[in-house]
Amino acid sequence: MRITRIEALEKIKQSKGRFFGTTFRKKNGELRTMNCQLLKEQPQLSIGYILVEDTNLKLKKESAIRIVNIQTLVSLKIGGETYNIK
Repeated sequence: MRITRIEALEKIKQSKGRFFGTTFRKKNGELRTMNCQLLKEQPQLSIGYILVEDTNLKLKKESAIRIVNIQTLVSLKIGGETYNIK
């Protein structure tokens, strides 16, 4: 199913602490896939950015806080559904 970036952001915000998967394009152009969880406290970031906790890094006891740019989302997997971003 295809959704817009705004719809993807709303689904992430409504996740209520559940884990979700994202694929996005990094600044250098590489694709990155990450399993993460939205942080409850969202500091004032530029529009289009969210703070998440990378679950793979958390298990390794590394700093797991990451910033995701909604404008570079390619796909989102949440609530058992996979969405491609328009």
